[in-house]
Amino acid sequence: MKRRKFIVNRNLISIFVIIDLLDPLNIEARYPSYKEKLMKSLTQEKCITLIEQTKKLQQWIKTKL
Repeated sequence: MKRRKFIVNRNLISIFVIIDLLDPLNIEARYPSYKEKLMKSLTQEKCITLIEQTKKLQQWIKTKL
């Protein structure tokens, strides 16, 4: 039986990492206690990083359209 080699696409992995970082920020209003806890954890530095990563994700998505 022939084994398949899977090539890990580093760009794709970093896209998933970015999405994983952004996912908790996409919470619904029905979780006010979680939202408050999340807001307290967001430092200015973390927000800047998230914005930069989101821009990279947006650029990548545009290349796929």
